[in-house]
Amino acid sequence: MWGSERIEQTEQRAEQAQRRAEGEKARADSLAARLRAMGIDLEAE
Repeated sequence: MWGSERIEQTEQRAEQAQRRAEGEKARADSLAARLRAMGIDLEAE
């Protein structure tokens, strides 16, 4: 039983990390879009 609980906790942490990463990417994309609107392109060389 202990092993399956540990696996479930690990899966839950992985799902939380994935949601956090998706949220961070959405915020970064939004910021990049706002900067581009101001004429600032972070990917320009």
